[in-house]
Amino acid sequence: MDPSKTLATCPKEQGANPCKLHFTGPVSWENNLRAVTSAPGQVVGTNNYLNQGVQLLNASGPLDLSVRTVPTPTIDVASVDIHVEAFAGTTSASVPLVDSQPSHPPPQGYRVTGIAITPLLVTISGDPAVLLRVRNIVLPAMDLGNRTSDATFQVQIPYPNGVTGDAQTATVKYSISANPNVSPSLGP
Repeated sequence: MDPSKTLATCPKEQGANPCKLHFTGPVSWENNLRAVTSAPGQVVGTNNYLNQGVQLLNASGPLDLSVRTVPTPTIDVASVDIHVEAFAGTTSASVPLVDSQPSHPPPQGYRVTGIAITPLLVTISGDPAVLLRVRNIVLPAMDLGNRTSDATFQVQIPYPNGVTGDAQTATVKYSISANPNVSPSLGP
């Protein structure tokens, strides 16, 4: 066993020496050997957690230093101090606006051949936990039941609760054309 083996090192900070942990024990325990510790509870902001216990793990899982082996397993550092600087997650994101199925399609003999939404993307802001759940924003359904040519609508953007956006309205333009496979209905 090489007594100078370093199990773990901490990142160097300005003017500070890296921390080291030395392990003595059976060579068979050294496979993927690492030292871990955990900050207790939920980490928010800047915190110092003093005297946190060090646990050794290898490819087989946690090591039990009380097991009798030759050589006797030891580490030269049993506890460490943890300094954490946690920052809030993203508070804004860009998401696409998407159209809904029309509440009523164009009359028989006509079809939607294109949809253009402006803006295509909006920047939303709010609680990071809420933003993670917002993949897109679905615009309200439009009634195309009496439209036989292109139709343009201004609609309010329905942001989820707790979310704001950089635009309040969107323009949705439906391109509507006669369907060459169907004869238009001639109303009553």
